Amino acid sequence: MAGSLVLMSLPADTRTSVLAGRPHRILGFVTLSLVWLIVFRGPLSALIVLAQQDERYTHTPLMPFLSIGLIYLQRRRIFAVSEYCAGFGIPGILAGFGLFGFATWCTPTISLPIGLSALMVVLISTFVLFYGATSFRAALSPLLFLFLAVPIPSPVVEQAQIALQTATAEVTDILFRLASTPVFRDGLKFSLPGFTVEVARECSGIRSSIALAITGLMLGQLFLRSPWTRTFLLLSTVPIAIVKNALRVATLSWLGTYVSKEYLFGDLHHRGGPLFSVISLALLLPLLLALMKWERRTTK
Repeated sequence: MAGSLVLMSLPADTRTSVLAGRPHRILGFVTLSLVWLIVFRGPLSALIVLAQQDERYTHTPLMPFLSIGLIYLQRRRIFAVSEYCAGFGIPGILAGFGLFGFATWCTPTISLPIGLSALMVVLISTFVLFYGATSFRAALSPLLFLFLAVPIPSPVVEQAQIALQTATAEVTDILFRLASTPVFRDGLKFSLPGFTVEVARECSGIRSSIALAITGLMLGQLFLRSPWTRTFLLLSTVPIAIVKNALRVATLSWLGTYVSKEYLFGDLHHRGGPLFSVISLALLLPLLLALMKWERRTTK
């Protein structure tokens, strides 16, 4: 009782740090989480192999670290009130293991996503067990970031890639027309003076589009308060990614037409991704600032 009175007499920031930083709570949560990682080492190993073999999934092993980083940045708010909650934590852990057992009966295409989803359910339930429902609600968005580590089934990714490829070709055609570029289009192919370019599957920019969407999610979580503005920012990354991809195709085509065809095979073609990603951020950041300003106006 005396300890509780002393704790409540502390300033709010100090009290938050004490509550969140109790060694036995942190040690218990970290220890049990490490145990779960060992138990789920099979799906985790498969995820690492997949990320090494397919560039569309290279981001997945990094997502838990992003979730941890977001929780750390918002730790004062998240851990303002922390308490053990076995009533929800233990059933959640058991449900996660039930889902893990179900994954062993599934086809290889979906067994890995289901197995990793089970791990995320177990980890989130462990968080609830040690920190309680209040901290869970405060950390809900960062905790849901864990599910970004779950690889989307390949057929779904391929359909998204085709959609991006088609949309990139449409916007590229618009850019050519706006610039009065002499071009003949045949589906995904554009015939310019002296050469023909095709918006191939690799030109869909699926990897950079995923990175931009994750960036939009992270910025929304850090700087926006409303679920609607966060959702709007996330959805805006799709047209921004398409415009960026089209600009890349059109720029290389213009350089090949009016400067030198070497640009079609040079470093700008093969290693120019980061440069054009800057364009994506240049379009996304002003939108973020506008949404932040709009939120401030509506809350006054």
